[in-house]
Parts: sequence; C-alpha cells; structure tokens
Amino acid sequence: MTGTLIGLGIAFLISLWVFNDAKSRGSSAPVLWAIGVFLLLIIFLPAYLLMRPSKKDVTLVKNAPQLCPHCGKYYEPPVTYCPHCGNKV
Repeated sequence: MTGTLIGLGIAFLISLWVFNDAKSRGSSAPVLWAIGVFLLLIIFLPAYLLMRPSKKDVTLVKNAPQLCPHCGKYYEPPVTYCPHCGNKV
C-alpha cells in the first residue's frame, strides 16, 4: 500500500515537471503529455524527452508590447524611453 502511494506520488511529480517543461517550450499539448506520463510513465517519458522541442526552437514574438517597469503601462518597442512616463526602459 505504501509502495503504491510512493509510486503514484513520483509519477505525479514527474508528470507535473513534464507539463511545466512542455508549456515553457511551447508544446501544443502539455496536458496530454502530462496525462500520458502519469498513466504510462515508462513509455511516455522517454517519448517526450526524445520529441520535445529544444529551448532555442521556441520563438519570441518580435515587437510584442512590453511592460514599463516604472509606470506599468504597455508600450510598443523599439523605444528608448517610455511614451507614457518618459523614463528610460
């Protein structure tokens, strides 16, 4: 009984890590990966580790609105000074 609970706890923690990793790497189905790892750890964990995108493949959106650390309003880059408060960003 105790061994089963420990095994379920380990599977849950690993599936939680897979979910967070898949989400941070831009995977389209982090929930499905996490469920698969929880249910069939020995199959889905190696499959995920082989098929996950590398961190460098995750693309950032260029010229996405940025948050000014001084006034808290969004501005469109590239700018040197915040158009709302005038502080250097």
